Amino acid sequence: MRGFYDAIIRRDWPGAYSLLHPDAAKGLSAQEFGRRAESYRGKLGFDPARVAVRTCEEHGDDATARVALSGPGGNRHTYEDNLFLRRHEGQWRVTLPPRFGQK
Repeated sequence: MRGFYDAIIRRDWPGAYSLLHPDAAKGLSAQEFGRRAESYRGKLGFDPARVAVRTCEEHGDDATARVALSGPGGNRHTYEDNLFLRRHEGQWRVTLPPRFGQK
């Protein structure tokens, strides 16, 4: 889960895309994901440099993690988000909210 946001921080769109659950990637090309991820990152209002996982609750094959992205300036540049995960072939994969990175 941390790897997904690490990839977003680095603008490694193929790396982040590779961590999606197959259901989340269905009908979403890597190029479209890259556009949405860039939009998501731009809406943060700062250049994120770190990710911290605050909590993670597992419920069978689903999990919700509370993460915080932070950048220069400490608390002035922090964004908290929920990351939704689903187990696939023994590994946690990211599911995206329907409007991820959309206007």
